[in-house]
Amino acid sequence: MNLVLTKSDMSEGVKREREELLTSPAQIDTEKTKFLLQVYRENEGKVPPVMLRAKLFHKLCTERTLLIDNNPIAGTFTKYKYGAYLQPEYSTKWLGIAANRDGKIRVSRQEAILTEEDKEWINKCVDFFGDRTTTAQTERIVHSHYGVNVADILRCGIVGEVIPSGFVVSCPDFSLALKKGLKGVIAQIEEEKAKLDVYKAEDFDKWQWYSAASLCLDGLIKLANRYASLAKEMASKEVNPDRKHILERMAEACEWVPANPARNFYEALQSFWFIHLAGWMENIYVTATPPNTFVADLYPFYKKDKGDGKLTDEEVIELIQFYFLKVNQLASPMSVHGLAQSQSRLSAHIMVGRLDAAGNNDCNELDWLVLEAQRQIKLPEPTIGLVYHDKLPEDFLLKCVELIQTGIGQPAFHDVEKAIPRMLMHGTGTLENARQFGLIGCNQSASPGCSSFLVTAGVLNVAKMVELAMNNGKDPLNGIQVGPKTGEAESFKTYVDFYDAVLKQSEYFIHVCSRIGGVAGNVLRHNFPTPFISALTHDCIEKGKDIVDGGARYTVGSGVVLMGAIDAGNSLSAIKKLVFEDKSILMNQLRKALAADWEGYEDTYRKCLNATKHGNDDEYVDSITKGLYDALYDIYDKN
Repeated sequence: MNLVLTKSDMSEGVKREREELLTSPAQIDTEKTKFLLQVYRENEGKVPPVMLRAKLFHKLCTERTLLIDNNPIAGTFTKYKYGAYLQPEYSTKWLGIAANRDGKIRVSRQEAILTEEDKEWINKCVDFFGDRTTTAQTERIVHSHYGVNVADILRCGIVGEVIPSGFVVSCPDFSLALKKGLKGVIAQIEEEKAKLDVYKAEDFDKWQWYSAASLCLDGLIKLANRYASLAKEMASKEVNPDRKHILERMAEACEWVPANPARNFYEALQSFWFIHLAGWMENIYVTATPPNTFVADLYPFYKKDKGDGKLTDEEVIELIQFYFLKVNQLASPMSVHGLAQSQSRLSAHIMVGRLDAAGNNDCNELDWLVLEAQRQIKLPEPTIGLVYHDKLPEDFLLKCVELIQTGIGQPAFHDVEKAIPRMLMHGTGTLENARQFGLIGCNQSASPGCSSFLVTAGVLNVAKMVELAMNNGKDPLNGIQVGPKTGEAESFKTYVDFYDAVLKQSEYFIHVCSRIGGVAGNVLRHNFPTPFISALTHDCIEKGKDIVDGGARYTVGSGVVLMGAIDAGNSLSAIKKLVFEDKSILMNQLRKALAADWEGYEDTYRKCLNATKHGNDDEYVDSITKGLYDALYDIYDKN
């Protein structure tokens, strides 16, 4: 199956579009902000949240300003080449600071300078949402019910993102649009809706969801038709015959898809992008709507067009590259805190080299073309992942190595021997589903088309647990008694005493972290359902439920993510060895050295620096780190 091409470099059109995109300034598009305020002011309290969100999505589809650039695939995320929408309903604190003090917002990989109009709309959102944002509601409920000040534990560096900026990541079934068309999905919804007796509470809730889902799907069809009309208008004025042909083909495709089943590879790719784009329009979250099944869904259209002589591999590579450029237009506004965690990645996973449901190698020609397209264009997104198994052809593995040699860190290898048992253990798929796994969120395994990922906990700084154990639960920088009192460090007679204090701090904050994340999840679940992407996720239509309410066949939770556990293991190893075994450092001496940032304690610093570190094949420290992980897992499992 070795790839033989007549060209080995990008086309001039791809080169120009790549250069234009990567040099375009980041901009904030406040159109959605205006629609948001208008929809909420007119409808809040009159319709349920699911219809509120659907009305916002439909308005965005039918009224937003359109941009057709030189990419032959229609549809940009905002009216700018590289822009982002705001998300004031989640949090306004940092937006207010950006508008009134900083004058700029980080948009993924660069900074957007706020205009006076941007600032005006941000301030309107701050006034409107105020203490009704997800963050404000979560902090208020957690403090009232658990007596925990979320701001304190964030300020002390105990947790990372404990209140998520978005609730759900879905791995939708893109093929529903490609094979069935959104009109077909709407027909299925209306069929289920007709069965309801709306005097029943459960059926009434389903009726509301079905109505919202249909409205969203209709919105995307209308957006595609608007692009078709604009492309026709542009084509009528175009004098360049090649550009005129591209616009006419675009118009024809957008008139047909995603409303109807795709008829060829180009239409399938256009429809696929519309679904990907709509997922982001509905839920601006950096891991939203990963296109896992790009190869599997588009391969039948590639195979037919290639067999009919309507398509060459060079043309397919070019179209794939244009799709990759579209993906890199997606962007999310980020606070300083958010940027520190996400590093501006989108987690737009595409899987290559997959198995089929029976466990057979399903690697095909399109897998090769995706690798070659990325080898040439070298873009950060999408993130290509290899489903690694022992049935992959050797020449295909060498092609993967060729891409890795470019230095972009792709494809990442994901071993089926680990992924499949993990999915089965967590009950997130049958064996057949697990064999066809994809990635969701950062790198969690999921069943594409059937899964949603709920962000219901946070990121725990494990290294901080060691520091709190050394200070009896008090944060040494802020002086806040933030953790439980586990004893003065000098009172610990043995290492086991100290280690137990670390575990007690960990147990307390794992519990707190879970509860905060759970409350945030419930606030988000109530306020921000996602009916569009739910309608393309099995079994939401059958259940009449959104993915935020458990409509998806499988729901994956984030749990508590451990951060800094290796640092904690290194610290524990040094303390065990130097303080309790060799007794070359007194605990009080170590605490004073840390408080002074080692100044005046250079000998103590040298001893700690020279202490054994994890990852050097040293059983002493490695066993401590492994034991800590095991203990934290047991604590979380019982929580």
